[in-house]
Amino acid sequence: RQQLYTEQDAQNKLPKAVAAKNRLRQINTEVKIEALVMDAQPANLESIVQTADLIIDATDNFDIRFILNDLSHKYEVPWIYGSCVGSYGTTYTVIPNVTPCLHCILKKVPVGGVTCETAGIISPAVQIVAAYQITEALKILVGDVEALRHTFLTFDVWNNQHAEFKTGKMKSYECSSCGSARTYPYLAYENQLKTEVLCGRETVQIRPSQQHLHNFDELEKRLKNQGKV
Repeated sequence: RQQLYTEQDAQNKLPKAVAAKNRLRQINTEVKIEALVMDAQPANLESIVQTADLIIDATDNFDIRFILNDLSHKYEVPWIYGSCVGSYGTTYTVIPNVTPCLHCILKKVPVGGVTCETAGIISPAVQIVAAYQITEALKILVGDVEALRHTFLTFDVWNNQHAEFKTGKMKSYECSSCGSARTYPYLAYENQLKTEVLCGRETVQIRPSQQHLHNFDELEKRLKNQGKV
């Protein structure tokens, strides 16, 4: 299902952002692309979002999406949510101060359920979500807000199912992310995911409360002495 990456990129262990930039530059050398290899956390994202015209969600977990939702409303930047797993996909366009936000609709970060690691994803589901997202992005960037789709859309391309519902009445003025007394709860460290299983890599990523520089050669020696490497 990957269109930006090659087997050689995987063999070279290139970060996705770098590999994507290389491929896109081959398609169009006139486009300016800045690839940032870093964790998608509030401390790293705030300075980027402040100068952005639009955020398009291409993440793989709801913890990051709720962070994006809070940042979107803190800096009044539209964002387009999109997710898929198996043959199922969903997308929704969030306009700060106009539409209900993701927090209004989902109330909290979903726990459990199938993931890309347990169920995989088929290419058509990815392409359909991306097509909806890009179409909405073009409408926003050219200023045609009247043409935006004001629904939460879901589909299952394998089982030939398609549904969407209007969200206008779901906006909550008591919402802590977009309401009148908003506190942006998902930007607070205590509400952020501290550990994460990296899909398909048999690896767990641990995020400490503060940044530290580590000597990985020394760490390897210590773990070997404990029989961990």
